[in-house]
Amino acid sequence: MKKKKSVILIIFIIIIVIFFLFIYPSGEPVNVSKTTKGEISEYVDQRSITSLPHIYHITMPFNARIHAVTLLPGSSVKQNQIIAKLVEDNLLTNLNKAKANVEAIEAQIKIIEYNNMEKTAYKESIDWIKAINAIVGVAERRVKASKNIYKYAINYRNTQILSGLGVSTIVKSQAEMEAAVKQLDVESAILTKNSLEILATIFKLAPIYINEYLARKNLEKSVLLSQLTEANADLGKAKRHINMSKLVSPINGTILRRYITNERFLTAGTNIIDIGNLNNLEITSDVLSTDAPRININDSVDIHGYAIGNDSIKGKVIRIEPEAFTKISSLGVEEQRVNVKISINKNELVKLKKENKTLGFKYRIYARIYTATNKNTLIIPRTALLKNNKGEWQVFAIKDNAAELTNVTIGLINDNQVEILKGLKESDLVVLAPPTSLKDATKVTYTIK
Repeated sequence: MKKKKSVILIIFIIIIVIFFLFIYPSGEPVNVSKTTKGEISEYVDQRSITSLPHIYHITMPFNARIHAVTLLPGSSVKQNQIIAKLVEDNLLTNLNKAKANVEAIEAQIKIIEYNNMEKTAYKESIDWIKAINAIVGVAERRVKASKNIYKYAINYRNTQILSGLGVSTIVKSQAEMEAAVKQLDVESAILTKNSLEILATIFKLAPIYINEYLARKNLEKSVLLSQLTEANADLGKAKRHINMSKLVSPINGTILRRYITNERFLTAGTNIIDIGNLNNLEITSDVLSTDAPRININDSVDIHGYAIGNDSIKGKVIRIEPEAFTKISSLGVEEQRVNVKISINKNELVKLKKENKTLGFKYRIYARIYTATNKNTLIIPRTALLKNNKGEWQVFAIKDNAAELTNVTIGLINDNQVEILKGLKESDLVVLAPPTSLKDATKVTYTIK
């Protein structure tokens, strides 16, 4: 019995040995893939956001009170449609005050410009000067005549006194009195002339005073004209405020955001509503500054994500911002990034609307920007690619059931595939995701994937 059991055990061991030698293959098991000819594209796949080329910020044009804003975000608006109104009571009061101020200043200017009285006075003063000058001339002649008469009277008196003839006392007295009277006439004539000359001097000042008064009125008019300019500016401002009291939409578009709801006082520049045209929707993708140099204008883009659905939509690069910015990644790493603007094909947006998929403003999506494409080129899966300590690219190629470490030169590369320029040929087998235990020339058993 014991002998029989030993024979059975020996037979079982022999069967196991035969199984491992002939049935179970030798070598490390690996998965492999064939190199193939095909098309490969290099791309930058980046989390992105929908944006608009222009957002119209409707703001307060000046300090005023605004009525409640009733339009809701998402509402469609037409160009020149009233979207908000300012309270007009104070604006109308300011307008009326400005009008009254302009009218008052214009009336003062008319009064200043009325110079008929001054012109008449000036003309009369000239006539008076002529008349007084004539009177002064008469007075001068009278003085001259009085002096001559006085001289004659003195000579007559002296003649009577010095004649040596017997002249009566009465005659002498009459001569003396006559001389004294004529002297008084001379003094009276001189006094009258001097008075008239003083009066003539006064009359000569009249035109000067009138001209100075007119000059002063002109100065006052200049001041009033300056005040009128300022008043007209205030009036124009009040009129503009009335015209600007109804805030209208500059475009056919959609209300993106509403900042104000209830009636309140706002200062100039305060945001009220943001408006944009969702038909002009585009994509903003902030790519790493190391990837940006590979991107060119008109590069094709696949846009995908939950907001779009299973199928991607098409777009193209329209602008690459010249300035990079610093951004902290989700892992807390500081990165330099560049904004790339991508347009969406119009027919793609129409297609989304027909499928009841509304792509809105600032929606999170993904953009795959294709930077290069090569056709009919040798391709392997990216998981087969390795890099040694020298920075050389390598793969494990299958030769005679062994994994041979092979240097390769690569071209385009993406998340899934690599273009091989040198080192392999079509239909060569390469190891996928080589295990760390795999060494050069290791015998393997493989499964083609």
